Amino acid sequence: MPVPGGLPQAEARPDGLALAAQALRVPPLAPDVDRSVALDAGTRAGQPAAAALPGAEPRHRLDLPENRRVVLFCASDVNAPRKGLELLARALRSLDEAPLLLLAGNGDPPAGVESRSLGAVSDDAVLAQVYAAADVLAVPAVADALTQTAIESIACGTPCVSFDRGGVTDVVRHLETGYQARFGDVGDLARGLLALLDDADGFGPRCRRAAEDEFSVDLQVRRYVELYEQVLAEA
Repeated sequence: MPVPGGLPQAEARPDGLALAAQALRVPPLAPDVDRSVALDAGTRAGQPAAAALPGAEPRHRLDLPENRRVVLFCASDVNAPRKGLELLARALRSLDEAPLLLLAGNGDPPAGVESRSLGAVSDDAVLAQVYAAADVLAVPAVADALTQTAIESIACGTPCVSFDRGGVTDVVRHLETGYQARFGDVGDLARGLLALLDDADGFGPRCRRAAEDEFSVDLQVRRYVELYEQVLAEA
């Protein structure tokens, strides 16, 4: 079986295991921040994605209220326990003025939370509008290594709230591109939501800059090339 990331089997050569182990220190290939989300030059200049997308405002296109704060949750199966939707729902229910929960993916909304479900979203342009329409992306996963949605979200200038464990912490940098709540702490997750909702626009430029500086495909490919060159030079 190939090693994740397209690396050869460790058994293929004596130093294969070392190669695979070293590769784990390199972030996995990220979505192209200029291709996988349809951003225009305004966003690349550091403006919030919602203001930069051409044409009608994303919320208008998605028929979302303009005067509500919106928390986005994305997953192919929103009810998968490892994705943490129930933890997010508990955090939302604890807020005095709960924002609207926007779900992108298959599955049922949580009870006791006002929500809107978009179903599965596969079109890149629509996905960009979804990220841009949200004030915050919630990534309360309890078992994921690295979630692509967090990278796509910050590429659109939308900050993320997550737990302080797992690969997502490489993307959600505390008070820079989002908020890292203590693992499994619903109260801290709620505090993180409030912190980001109160200053979502302020996080936008930092999020976009981090996406460009750390998670572009060109950068990730260059890092893999450098890794292979280093390993081959030492072989």
